[in-house]
Amino acid sequence: MPPRAAKIAAPGAVRLTVSGVMAAPDDFGRVRVLLVDRRRDGAPDRSAERLREALPFVPGLDRPFRLHARDAEDVVGEFWAVPPAHRRRYWLETAASLRGREVDVEVTLRPYSFPSPGGDGLTRGVAFDLAMLGEVSPSPRVGADN
Repeated sequence: MPPRAAKIAAPGAVRLTVSGVMAAPDDFGRVRVLLVDRRRDGAPDRSAERLREALPFVPGLDRPFRLHARDAEDVVGEFWAVPPAHRRRYWLETAASLRGREVDVEVTLRPYSFPSPGGDGLTRGVAFDLAMLGEVSPSPRVGADN
């Protein structure tokens, strides 16, 4: 029997793998990852570019990442991924155990829209649904303030 492809539930959804340094979760129960310019071994990390290509800037579209100029610790931004509700506790505990370590994160980009609070159109955005979280380096990254 041939292997089955991973299922993506929402129409228009796309899978994307990005790398970074695991940070503390945010106040909304999302996994938070810092995007870095260079990996621990000195190799360039193109995750920020992959995010920019997958979700170009569109006025009025909420995006689950923020990019900025490189700081002293090579951090160029951060992104948030929503763990599945039925496994939220497991993923948040796993993320907490990986804090400060380099990780690969696979997310499903899921577009959404809902009526704006004022009734003047739709609020549109893209959510990153957590699909996989894997450790790249077993030791914490030195100087990663997260």
